[in-house]
Amino acid sequence: MIKKIVSHLNPRHVDDFFAIAYLKAKFSQAEIEFVNPQNVPVEYLENPEICVVDVGGEFNPEKHNFDHHQDNNLPCSLLMVLGYFDGIDYSEHPVVQLIDLVDRIGVVNAGKQTGYRFSKDIDTYRKPILLTDLNKYAKEVTESFFAVLSETNDYNEFWKLFYEKLDALKVLEESKEILRKEEEEFQRKLSQIEKQEIGDLLVVLSKETLAPNHFRVFQQTNADIVVEPNSMNPNQTSIIRNSQSSKINRIDLSRIFEIYPKVFLHNTGFLAVVDVSVEEFDVMQVSHVLV
Repeated sequence: MIKKIVSHLNPRHVDDFFAIAYLKAKFSQAEIEFVNPQNVPVEYLENPEICVVDVGGEFNPEKHNFDHHQDNNLPCSLLMVLGYFDGIDYSEHPVVQLIDLVDRIGVVNAGKQTGYRFSKDIDTYRKPILLTDLNKYAKEVTESFFAVLSETNDYNEFWKLFYEKLDALKVLEESKEILRKEEEEFQRKLSQIEKQEIGDLLVVLSKETLAPNHFRVFQQTNADIVVEPNSMNPNQTSIIRNSQSSKINRIDLSRIFEIYPKVFLHNTGFLAVVDVSVEEFDVMQVSHVLV
């Protein structure tokens, strides 16, 4: 029996969102807890009554630990959870294949690898869905998820149909209001960013996290790198690389660890986190990531 479902703090990603929804629907009495991914209690990983999803650095189904970030060859947490608890391999479903690929290598690289053209409208549907309170609506989310998977093999259509189902069930009302307020807050933050040219890099420095809107920041500023407080721990600094920058092959964020203490490096290399605050971080040191 699962008594607790543990995953990382916001922002939610598609794989952990659906995995958590499925688990909450299956184990309705289980508590959902979100933790800093760098500080998952060891006792959580050792207790099979606690299901640890998308964090913890361990894939151990018997202990109900379902993380993939420690191994690029592992599938995303959604496939792990469904494979173990549902007993069905969804890895051949085209929609789930893209959910997996986007989570592991990013939407830009997934598009390049598969040739799939992602609709610009996806975020319109996906954003309110990922803000859904799974303590309230896990059953509706999970039932709608499987229903839409049976209706379409197309990733773009999946999000549109899924949104329409949840909207008809009045699941998204709170999410829409949250998004309205978040948009106001994002525009405020965007008006306060600093832009600096460091070598041939355009760097955006923000004193507040811009997550989960980095793609929009890159679109609107054409920056190569964003430096900001880590969304999981504001006493740490995140350095985020623009995956569509023309300089991407010359940007190695791991080199920043030669200057600042390492906290985390995403396995795709797009995100590095260092153990200093933004106030302590010398943005001119970003030049060190160029190779």
